[in-house]
Amino acid sequence: MKPSSFVDDLQTCLGVEWKDYVLNKRRGGDSGRRGVRYEDYYCLYQLAGMLCALADGADVGGMLIEQQAEAIVDDLVITSPSGSQYFQCKNTSRITWTGGRHPLKDDFSAQMRLLAYQGNKRWAKTILAVSEPKLAAKLRDNIPQEILSHTEVDDFPYCDGVLNRLVVESEELRQYLMELARVDAAADDQLADVLGALMYGLLKRDGRGTVQDFLLDAQSLSPHLIRLMPNQLVDFSLIPGFEDRLARIRGLNYSLSRGFFRWEGFGMSGVLPYHCLDEQFVQFQNRVLALKPATFDAFERLL
Repeated sequence: MKPSSFVDDLQTCLGVEWKDYVLNKRRGGDSGRRGVRYEDYYCLYQLAGMLCALADGADVGGMLIEQQAEAIVDDLVITSPSGSQYFQCKNTSRITWTGGRHPLKDDFSAQMRLLAYQGNKRWAKTILAVSEPKLAAKLRDNIPQEILSHTEVDDFPYCDGVLNRLVVESEELRQYLMELARVDAAADDQLADVLGALMYGLLKRDGRGTVQDFLLDAQSLSPHLIRLMPNQLVDFSLIPGFEDRLARIRGLNYSLSRGFFRWEGFGMSGVLPYHCLDEQFVQFQNRVLALKPATFDAFERLL
């Protein structure tokens, strides 16, 4: 027997009217993918949060992110082995749970009914994201009883579509980007570069991929923007003798943090422009071992 499709399930579970509504909604979403939208910014915010969890050692690399997914609440769907989150993103100051021909509460309720029909046994949430905190608070206080058990409201700014403003005005996103940058105290322009790299990954995959997929695409844009993750450093080790050689240089302090080599001494400091898995770092270690710098000045000339 041929397995049923999303459209088949939709029509059988909810009827022809719901099928037509969702398909029209999806076509509008697909055509609207041209250009940067509020949904993209909110997706970047969620992705950055999951990457920070990955940096803390959480097993989230395989979680699937989908924009304009096969769903009723479809702007963004995040799926893990244990459950899924369904997001609807609204960059407007005028929205209610019950207004319009297809009220939000009906969409959220229908999403859960469809999951039940499909035999979903995992937990699921429906989440409304809006760009104004006051509106979010009002919506949060008035979630209809029929969807209250599975519905949340989030607020995230739009900042007139300017990525650099997001870095400054969204404190939570800013903290995420600080954690993802290659240095501990990244400047605003460096944080904007990290966000731009994540956007590159999002657009390259047209909004669909795993957390690890998006990470690798963002890192591929430039080798010095985004930190390495613990799961990328599992098999890493320094070349034997490298640490012993550096230990003989008076005044030199160094560390490997976030996957990058940092050095300091005599009032000077720096970070190598490539990460420690790059072939250039292998070459750097070999230069140190071959030339055996005995002083800080001699070491600095090898950088």
